[in-house]
Amino acid sequence: MLTLGDNSWRQLNLSASTRYLTPDFQVTATPIADPNPRSRTYSGLVAGGNRVFYFGGGHNSYPGNDVEVFDPVTLRWEQSYIPEVCPRVATEPCYNLYGGAGTQVTTPLGRPYTEHTYQMYAYDPRVPHRRGWQLASLRL
Repeated sequence: MLTLGDNSWRQLNLSASTRYLTPDFQVTATPIADPNPRSRTYSGLVAGGNRVFYFGGGHNSYPGNDVEVFDPVTLRWEQSYIPEVCPRVATEPCYNLYGGAGTQVTTPLGRPYTEHTYQMYAYDPRVPHRRGWQLASLRL
């Protein structure tokens, strides 16, 4: 990538990796081999510490709350942890989550559920009036 000129593109041959998927708002029991992360509309992307962090989804997009981390040296995407998914049901707290309104409820492991992150880059559980997501710089 060091030889890549300004305003030019190059397709990368990504290193093999595995990830859990979330079809029909359920997490697969075993990971599959796939070097690419799932598409996440309404997502966020942050670079720092020689890595790229890709997260978010919601609104009938990717429902997992995991973070994909890209290492440009090894050309590898790594799924940070097995995603947790709020079930797609017409009751709280998940109903508003997938409709875009978000939720203050966290997962059984205490992590935030995925929601529209747009330009909000940091989750802070101490800020309940903003559902925890903030437009903030992330220090790595």
